[in-house]
Amino acid sequence: MNVTRLSSFFMEFHQMLIDAAPGKKDNPNIVILTPGSHNETYFEHAYMASFLGYPLVQGNDLVVRDGFLWMKSLQGLKRIDVVLRRVDDAFSDPLELREDSHLGVAGLPDVVRRKNVSVINPVGSGVIENPGLIPFMPAISRYFLNENLILPQIASWWCGQEKEKNYVLNNLSNLVVKRIDRTNRESIYFGKFLSFDQLESLKAQILQRPYRFVAQEQINFSTAPNLTQGSLEPRNVVTRAFSIAYGNQYSVMPGGLVRVAPDSKTVRVSNQRGGTSKDFWVVGDQIVKEDKNKNWEQKSAIALSGLDDLPSLTAENLFWAGRYVGRTLVNARFIRTVMRQMAMMQNRDEKPDSIKIQVLLKAVTHMTGTYPGFSEKTKEGTPAMDNPYEEMLSVIRDKDRVGSLAHTIGMFSNSYYSIRNLWSSDMWRVFENIQKLWQSFQEEENPSILRILKVLNQLITRLIAFMGLIEESIMVQQGLLLYFIGLQLEQSMLTITKCRSLLAVKYDTQVEYDLLEYLLTSHESLNIYRYSYRSYIQLEHVLDLVITDVEYAGSLTFMIKRLQKDIARLPHSRKDQQLTNYQKYVFSAFSKLRLSDSSKLSLTKSKNDVVRQELDILLEELSDLLYKTSQSITGTYFNHTDRQTQMFTQSFPI
Repeated sequence: MNVTRLSSFFMEFHQMLIDAAPGKKDNPNIVILTPGSHNETYFEHAYMASFLGYPLVQGNDLVVRDGFLWMKSLQGLKRIDVVLRRVDDAFSDPLELREDSHLGVAGLPDVVRRKNVSVINPVGSGVIENPGLIPFMPAISRYFLNENLILPQIASWWCGQEKEKNYVLNNLSNLVVKRIDRTNRESIYFGKFLSFDQLESLKAQILQRPYRFVAQEQINFSTAPNLTQGSLEPRNVVTRAFSIAYGNQYSVMPGGLVRVAPDSKTVRVSNQRGGTSKDFWVVGDQIVKEDKNKNWEQKSAIALSGLDDLPSLTAENLFWAGRYVGRTLVNARFIRTVMRQMAMMQNRDEKPDSIKIQVLLKAVTHMTGTYPGFSEKTKEGTPAMDNPYEEMLSVIRDKDRVGSLAHTIGMFSNSYYSIRNLWSSDMWRVFENIQKLWQSFQEEENPSILRILKVLNQLITRLIAFMGLIEESIMVQQGLLLYFIGLQLEQSMLTITKCRSLLAVKYDTQVEYDLLEYLLTSHESLNIYRYSYRSYIQLEHVLDLVITDVEYAGSLTFMIKRLQKDIARLPHSRKDQQLTNYQKYVFSAFSKLRLSDSSKLSLTKSKNDVVRQELDILLEELSDLLYKTSQSITGTYFNHTDRQTQMFTQSFPI
């Protein structure tokens, strides 16, 4: 179709950002400032960051110190030269502008005034969009440029002029009225849709403060076909055109996006009101060849893709993406194991009064943290234990219940969206499949146990596919290391909780055998156990495989060994000097595991004891050490409260 390429525009855009650096710095540090993943145009921010290779940062990633703008990275503070601003003017600085803003950077305008940073789309540039200026644009163009406008303006009348005000009041039903101060963007009035009383109310507002209003003729939209429920329907569309000042001229993007109304009657077209997007192509008569711009290679900004330069918020989202993926997978597998037993119990028309079922149900509560759940113990029995299906359904589907599978999937989705610029298209497809599967399941009423098992099987399979694609999408030095650390931490902590829930208490032989089998099944280790030991399931061998084995990737020792190796690669970690706090905690956990003896862990102190105290104490100590590891990593790299980071920041040369 000879579609015009957009790459040349972005090459010029890239060069424009470089040239904007204070003092014409050769290799400036450039960032894109976004409001975050909940913004309706976040996809554009993420796509641009991915295409151009710039860090995508939020207000919390940046800080003003000594008149300069810095990015909080894993290494410390990194000076920023150019900011491409995609945060609204008023929200850019909570110090000088909107004090309730959590999106901007305190002190940013002061750094701009000192000329120590260049903000593209500078704060205040939105005044050019003020509809009150539109009636005067032809005169402005002739006065400043001695030229007539190339594109005609919509006929507009500012009510601050007597003649224009009278015209507006006499023709109000045929006009569109807007405020010029933008204090309320919802205050747009379409005269033909207003009742008589509404028109009179609007006239009163205009007469009270005429200078605050501008009226425009109502024009007809262009439309585009939209596939809706199997048929094509016309939808109003608005084209968004972009241009940049490049050298001594302007460069216009030959295409882009079109905003599409959500239904056939909507006349206010925006993503905020449910609109969607279509590609906007400019086609030509000749085959379009993509030119390679040498400036793209020779004069480019420093790539801030190394681990040392990873923005703190991006690192934190990667860390929690790993934790939430691990939590979803481990809990889904364990819940699947429990639901299988409940299905068998249902087929036999049994009550949930067997010891093994009660142990499994309580383990669900401990692993998900959905207390009190099945954990309460009374003579009459708890409501949850009386109706286990209802409680399990809540643990699986209640998105507002912290710790539930639905809540964890929601948190995983949030962390994923926040760093979507890092993921590949294949990961996006798998993620979309997970979302569609879960959304469809959430809409079902009273699903059967067999239906729940089917959904859990599909969810687990897609999660594994998603995890397998992560290593293909992002390099270790771009932040994959933080994902792995979060994943290993979460899987280790849940393995500890599961083992403690099922193995710390001694039961009779048959119950214990069943619990060991359930643990191996939920850990996807049953076949490995059979191949390795070729014997009946025994506690000592299970502890060997799941807890102390150094070679098995699913064992606790292996995961903590991997965690120890990964955190040693973090910027503040020490190899030849004194270890950091998080290194000490993981080293201590690994040492305790290596010094443990499965034969002793499987024993009680006496025949009458029901708790394997040595095993229980070890697992409790490991859980505490891993929790401290997580807190120390958070304080060092995400909150920057660790003493070492504070010392580094204070001594950082400015």
